[in-house]
Amino acid sequence: EVERLKNENYKLIEENSNLNKSKVESQLNQSLTPISESFNKELVGELRERITDLETEKVNDMERLEEEKDRLSELIQLYEGQGFYDSNSIKVLHMSDNPTSRATADLNEEIRRL
Repeated sequence: EVERLKNENYKLIEENSNLNKSKVESQLNQSLTPISESFNKELVGELRERITDLETEKVNDMERLEEEKDRLSELIQLYEGQGFYDSNSIKVLHMSDNPTSRATADLNEEIRRL
């Protein structure tokens, strides 16, 4: 479950980053019409700065997700240490001829006979 959520978060961040980057790149391409060379240079600089900001934001989001993943992994280990288990990955076997149950029943039978 944690792994699935982590993968979904990575995908969402990647999609968001790609959408923002493509928007910035399309603005950059649209701005290259020959209006004013100094204006274009200024706009290109601003757009490149925005791309850098978005990439930095993406790195920060990835670090935050890694920290969250580590926290959830520790929580899972804590739960597993307390006897909780994931029924999707761990199967509990119930023996029809359980030696402990048989011994308990034999002892009870012996006590009853005495």
